Parts: sequence; C-alpha cells; structure tokens
Amino acid sequence: MVTVKGLQQRIVKALETGQDPAPLLKELAELRTKNATEAEGETTEVESSCRVCQHRERGAIDKALQEGRSLRDIETEFNVSRSTLSRHKNHCLNLRAIRLVEDSEG
Repeated sequence: MVTVKGLQQRIVKALETGQDPAPLLKELAELRTKNATEAEGETTEVESSCRVCQHRERGAIDKALQEGRSLRDIETEFNVSRSTLSRHKNHCLNLRAIRLVEDSEG
C-alpha cells in the first residue's frame, strides 16, 4: 500500500541522490487528491493563507503545475488566478519539498 509518508521518504531519497523527483511528486499529488486530506495536519502560515492550498482540488492543481501545464490552462480549469498559481508554485510547493528534506534529516 502506498502511503504519503512512504512517498515523502522516496522523494527525499531521490533529492539526495540527484534523481528527478517529479514522478514521485505527481504520485503524491494524486494520492492526496484521492485521500482529500492533508496527511500531517500541519500547514505553514503561507499555506494556511494560500487559496490553492485551501482549494478542494489542490492535489489536481499541484499535479498540473508539476506536469508543467501553462498557468493560463490551469487558471481556466480550476478558476484560480495565474498570480495565485504562481505564488503557490514558487512558495508552497517549494516549502513542502524543503520540509520533506528537513523531516528526513531530523
């Protein structure tokens, strides 16, 4: 059974070994969409105020961003502005990756 924690550990290992974590990040986004819950129950201040982080289709939005789809297409599909998507991509997705690395080290 694939778990969020297991995927997080695999992502950290991929980052540590210089492998591309994109496929694992996509899988994580799909799993979170399926579960429709945040596994850790913890959010940063940025995430708690981010419209994408609070969006009911967050996993699908994250997956679309990770696949490199255009912000315009994602904006149209999910009714979220390009500026909001850009902020989420640059801040929240990066914070999540950093947190995964920190959690694996601590």
